[in-house]
Amino acid sequence: MASGDETLRPQLMVDRMKKLKLSLEEIEKQLQHVQIPREALEDFKTAVDQTRMTVWGILSTPDTDLLKLMAHFRIKHTIEMCNRIVVDIASGLALDPNQVRKFRATLEDTLSQLRKAY
Repeated sequence: MASGDETLRPQLMVDRMKKLKLSLEEIEKQLQHVQIPREALEDFKTAVDQTRMTVWGILSTPDTDLLKLMAHFRIKHTIEMCNRIVVDIASGLALDPNQVRKFRATLEDTLSQLRKAY
């Protein structure tokens, strides 16, 4: 938790977000030299990219447009994740049935809302 007037200083938050972005980029570079499955590295890169885009959005987007931009990023990320899940299923990867059930319900709710709105 921030102390005193730190919560009142937006520039402090900007500086911290920039440091976080640089730290994530350094971790990503280091992971390229570690033996981990390609899929795990791709998931990490996607997470870092999403964090970078969110930081960029917060730092550069007017408040009036921020929610729309964040929704855009969520949709983009969801598309990527769903495509990876399709590959997981096609490869025969054993998935947790409870998680699959929750995921399916979420997809059905999302499709229902999309059909109503678009």
